[in-house]
Formats: sequence, structure tokens, C-alpha cells
Amino acid sequence: DSRDLDGDRFAWAHRALCRHGLRLRVDADAASGEPVSVVLRHRPRMAVEAPMLVVDVQPGARCVLLELHEHDTPAGALVQNLDVHVLLGRGARLEHLRVVTPGADDRVAHRLHATLGEGAHYAQALVAGGSRYHLQRGELQLAGVGATARSSGALFAAGSAMEQQVHTRHAAARTTSAVEALVLASGKARGVANAFTRIE
Repeated sequence: DSRDLDGDRFAWAHRALCRHGLRLRVDADAASGEPVSVVLRHRPRMAVEAPMLVVDVQPGARCVLLELHEHDTPAGALVQNLDVHVLLGRGARLEHLRVVTPGADDRVAHRLHATLGEGAHYAQALVAGGSRYHLQRGELQLAGVGATARSSGALFAAGSAMEQQVHTRHAAARTTSAVEALVLASGKARGVANAFTRIE
């Protein structure tokens, strides 16, 4: 399918380079009823890397996840191809704040794929800065009845490149989604925000 060519190229590149990964499982806390709060800080290990992150939120669980990507080392330009998989069980809720601040010469491509079960809720807020090449691609699949998803992005590109793509697929009844993007660019910056929605 020609619509997924970019995603397919990304997937093949990731499979060839993936060496490190993390799987995070969040269970429901029946005792407190409070959401589980998690902070993940990712710092590059190599000049060229393709890490993987899997976030598995179990049925009925609630989680607030802060995911920080910083390149503040003087080691040179980074090439990063990150793959993130978010799995939400029945009635699970995830508030996902992603902060991505690459170096000016970095080439960064992040692909996030979220699958939502029945009554699950996923909300992502992305704050990202530009670089020589920077792509943020989100693929949201609302697979369960009554699932809801929201994606919000604040993109900053000062004389650099920044692109966000959000692909949403409504695969079940009574699902809802929303996409918002704010792009602030200056100089010779290139900023792109695309949203695609498919209703089965």
C-alpha cells in the first residue's frame, strides 16, 4: 500500500539497527487508585542508534509518562531512529508528555504506534525542536469500542527542519480523536504538520 511507504522504510531501517530497548508494564493500582507516574530520560549511546520503547498499560491502569529526549553532549551529530509501541488495555488511560530537543545537526526520526482497547484513553503532548532532519510520526489505532485519543504538538523550528505526522485509524464504534498542532518557525526553517484520519 503506497500510503505506508514512509512507515515501511522506517520499520526496515529500525529492524536493521535496533540494539537497545525497554519494555515498561504498568499495572492497575487497586489500593490507591492514583495514576502511576513515570519519568524516562533517554540519552544517546552511539552516534547512530535505533532504540525501541514498549509501554504496556494493563486493563484499568492509569499512567502519566514523561519521556525526555535530550542531546546535550558535544560528541557530534546524532542519527536516531526510535520506535515506540504503546499498548492500552480495556479502560486504561495514559497521559504521555514527550519532550524532544535534538542538536542542530542531528537527524532524528521517531515513530510512535499506539493501539487502544475498549474504553481506553490516550493523550499525547509533544514539545519538539528542529534540527537538520526531524520527523515525529504517530500512528494511533482505536481498536476498541469507545476508545479516545488526543494528540497535541508544539513544534519549534528556528532555521531548521521539523515535521509531525499523525495517522489515526478508527477501527471500532463510538471512537473519538483530536489532533492539534502549533508550529513556530523563523529564519529559513521548514515546518510541516500533517494529520490523516481513517474511519472504518
